[in-house]
Amino acid sequence: EVVSHRAASAASAPDGGEDDGADLSASGSSAGSSAAAGRSRRILRVHHQYGAEGSYVMRVGCESNIRPLDGASPPPDSAASPATSGLAVVPCVRLLGVERETGYVSIEARTNVEVNERHRFGCTRVDCGETPSGLQHRASNAILHSYKFLSPAYGLDFEVTRHDDVQVLVAVIDEAFITITAADAGGKDCRQVSHVHLLVRNTVTQFLRVSLPETAHVWSTIVKGRVVKPARDRDGRLMVPLEKAGGGTDAAFAVQIVYATTPHVRMQGSGELVFQIPECDLPINSLSLTVYAPDNFTYGEFGGDLREIPRPTRAKSAILIQDDNDSNVDFGGAVPQPMQRAMVQQQAQGMSNMLTQNFISNEESVPVNKSRSLQRGVMPVRTTGLKVGKPFYFERLLIHQESFELRLPFKEKRKSFFDQRRINSPFSFLYYLFFFIIALFVLYAVYQYRHLLL
Repeated sequence: EVVSHRAASAASAPDGGEDDGADLSASGSSAGSSAAAGRSRRILRVHHQYGAEGSYVMRVGCESNIRPLDGASPPPDSAASPATSGLAVVPCVRLLGVERETGYVSIEARTNVEVNERHRFGCTRVDCGETPSGLQHRASNAILHSYKFLSPAYGLDFEVTRHDDVQVLVAVIDEAFITITAADAGGKDCRQVSHVHLLVRNTVTQFLRVSLPETAHVWSTIVKGRVVKPARDRDGRLMVPLEKAGGGTDAAFAVQIVYATTPHVRMQGSGELVFQIPECDLPINSLSLTVYAPDNFTYGEFGGDLREIPRPTRAKSAILIQDDNDSNVDFGGAVPQPMQRAMVQQQAQGMSNMLTQNFISNEESVPVNKSRSLQRGVMPVRTTGLKVGKPFYFERLLIHQESFELRLPFKEKRKSFFDQRRINSPFSFLYYLFFFIIALFVLYAVYQYRHLLL
């Protein structure tokens, strides 16, 4: 704070005249300023638009290059770009025409550098908590060094060393819930619908890359409750655009991917089902997998790298539960049981209709306004996975770029001769006569047996 009773004031910065530039701002000051260059200092004169009386604040901002240390040769391209390791001199700013001037100096590092004191005079080192609160609030990072001076004739030199950056994790999947539903296509190849539900934390990563099976056809991609348009990279992996955290936070958000596959396995008689788990390029802390198989088959033990459990042990977080609620229809309360059964039947019927047809692209099946599609693109529909059949549960912790495959042997359940339904036919009379004769024969045999006993 400066006390002045004149219409103009001046400030001096004895930094050797090597500062790259200076910014000045004061209440009631003009936008321009004049500078008179000296041999070892620069005088900046700030002209007020009106006479300033009492206390006011003036801020001076300047930049200076880091100088090479004594005995160290500067880099070859030092003229083109400033050095990142060397000696940093704190500029000393003083006011002309004042009787007493005291203050504080605080040092902070805004990049990955190490700052050590090399030389000082005319100032005393103090604790960072002793500095004024206004100075502490202006620091965007932790304050490393703090000093107090009673006279502007002080000097501070610091040795600045920039170290190599270490690659850190900028995106992670906290929870992954995957549901795979296998459907019997009635003598054709088996169909599978997979629903991938992820809880992602991200700071700078643009895309989530997912390796899907070769026969996968993507149905829907949803990020943070909004439908997004995916892409494919050169390796054929699915690219889902991610939300970036702002304000230095890493708030978690939900990502949903729904796709269908055809594993080329006919569920007739006996055989083996193959379930391929999608591979993500981000680390996964916790994976929970649920496989739904058709009810009209008997199954053996699973083969693969995942551990089967009798029931799920991990519940979805509140963010994923809310994301599920946003994706489903809201009935304002509990859904009645008849309505639940109707919804399940409709979903199963719709799945059967979609899976028995060939997968046709949206451009061929739906007439689209070409001019509008070129501007906005064809967006996928919002859909969710199905949960119909006999469930099997699996869990795994700490996964990073690993692919898994499960194999399930199956055998078809066939109705016995007596359980099969029949309609009236010319042979229905013979059918009942045959069973009547067998019943008479059994009764005669029982009668003869009892007669022999007597």
